[in-house]
Amino acid sequence: MHIIAFTTETNYKDIHADTRLLKAAENLARELRSTVFCVPLSKNHPYPAAFNFFEGNGYQKVGTIQWLANSNEKIDCYFYSKSV
Repeated sequence: MHIIAFTTETNYKDIHADTRLLKAAENLARELRSTVFCVPLSKNHPYPAAFNFFEGNGYQKVGTIQWLANSNEKIDCYFYSKSV
């Protein structure tokens, strides 16, 4: 599962509700036989709590990428991954 956009209503401040939402997405991906979950987080993310949120849910920063948001825009991102 490659999460390209996951911003919660509370911007990662309601850890319990936001984690339930993430777990629901992960469970759906598992049902579809996904075993690796990935998320790029822009280095200048508007909600810095996102880094701690994903790390707290078992994701590890494994490198950096330039995400192609569209044909004209590249965004420098940290790349987080979680295997099950």
